[in-house]
Amino acid sequence: MFAAMVQLLAAHSKDVKLADYEDALEKEYLFWMKGASQLSNGKAANHVVKLPDGSVLNRYYDAGDQPREESYREDFEAAKLTKQAPSTFLRNVRAAAESGWDFSSRWFADGKSYNQIITTDLLAVDLNTLLYNLEMAIATANNEAGNKIKWYIRTAKGGGGEYPLQDGFG
Repeated sequence: MFAAMVQLLAAHSKDVKLADYEDALEKEYLFWMKGASQLSNGKAANHVVKLPDGSVLNRYYDAGDQPREESYREDFEAAKLTKQAPSTFLRNVRAAAESGWDFSSRWFADGKSYNQIITTDLLAVDLNTLLYNLEMAIATANNEAGNKIKWYIRTAKGGGGEYPLQDGFG
């Protein structure tokens, strides 16, 4: 993700600071968190899932529910072979493609069948780890920019034991 690339750049160049990219990092964060503030516990919207305890994690998601342009015929035919509603199946296919792990068995309910793809029902540890890193990069950028209030809020959330990843995915 973008935050990791910026962190690498900052680590290897004395002229680059995370604060230089604070606005871009925040923009990426807002993309992944869109809709979070309106969610009730146990509900999901876009890339955001609010767990029953009120904590928030992210999922891979695509709003499109039609075959992908680059694989239209394959997706169209595959949607005929699943027991899922075609729109649900195609949204899961598109979300898997968004992940970069296209059609890994990790997205299949039974671990082996493409027609049982459930990408949007899963909370991927890799995605949530990258987003945790994004939050910590934003906190560092806030600190470098002298915004101690934003820095404190971010580090209290991520480093204070309230982040759901620290409780595991049980």
